[in-house]
Amino acid sequence: MMEQAKRNSKITNMRALAILLVVLGHSIILYDPQWGLYRSVNVCSVLEIIKHFINVIQMPLFFSISGYCFVFSAAKLSSMSGGKFIIEKAKRLLIPYCVIALLWMIPLRLVSHYSPWEGLSLIQILGKVFSGVDNGHLWYLGALFEMFLLSLIVEKVIFAKNKSVAVMLVILVFALGLAVVSIKIPADYLFVKNFTKNYYWFFVGSLINRWRTEERVNKIAAWILLGVSAAGVCVLVLCSGSFHWVISALAQYPVVTLLLVAAYVLFPQGDNSVVSAYSKNSYGIYLFHSPLIYPVFCYCADMSPVIVVCLTFVVMHLIAFVLTSLLRKFGAGRMVIGERM
Repeated sequence: MMEQAKRNSKITNMRALAILLVVLGHSIILYDPQWGLYRSVNVCSVLEIIKHFINVIQMPLFFSISGYCFVFSAAKLSSMSGGKFIIEKAKRLLIPYCVIALLWMIPLRLVSHYSPWEGLSLIQILGKVFSGVDNGHLWYLGALFEMFLLSLIVEKVIFAKNKSVAVMLVILVFALGLAVVSIKIPADYLFVKNFTKNYYWFFVGSLINRWRTEERVNKIAAWILLGVSAAGVCVLVLCSGSFHWVISALAQYPVVTLLLVAAYVLFPQGDNSVVSAYSKNSYGIYLFHSPLIYPVFCYCADMSPVIVVCLTFVVMHLIAFVLTSLLRKFGAGRMVIGERM
């Protein structure tokens, strides 16, 4: 019990870092020319580089945490029906997807003159959002739901009979194969592209937990892994123009895998009330923050980057945190943020 409590406190701290990186990445995305949905007359190379570094680690960290935590609930699956598990995950992921899309993201995009929707009817917009083609940050919920479905099948059909290291390595290679295939998928219909691209990270997180990597890898080895992988990330980000994009995309997987292993070993444990409160609200912050940047980028894009980032990262961040805290006080509100009523 003590060991699991320590591991849970570590995950709490890691989840706080993960949402902080995602919020910062969304807040400065205006200055990444690769985005292009809104434009600013100002160029900020520092924020552009920071965004590229965040891009490399944010989703691998987020999905690995989900995979790591799945292992704790996997032990209960032997006594739980698959249907009940699916219903629980639908409440956690799909209900927030629908509510946030209809009552939050779509209205905020419309008042922000979101250019890809110019001239479209409401029916066409709904089709894009719920087919997964243009659903903003909500793609994460749909892709994660599909990962849980596959994990349920793996747990019930494969691991119930054979949970050997060899079998897990085969699934890991399969997950990496899905990531390679995702490069050729043109659009994210029904979240398939992002599911195939990121399931590898989910499964890596589950393996880190199953193999108790924090105990098996000593601190010295972890620091070496951290140094090597951090150097690899720097090469991927700063020298990306020197490589073919396919090479850069594929090189990310071994480099970031080493970085994740080092992070799970070295990340500090221990409870902190501020970090715990932030981590507790992380899901709601994710749901509410991203759509809030659209009005800022629409009406304030040409202001100083300092002002824009202050609005997107500080003000909108705070609004998302407060909204999440308020909704938790009501039954229907907890349903919106994926919590039990």
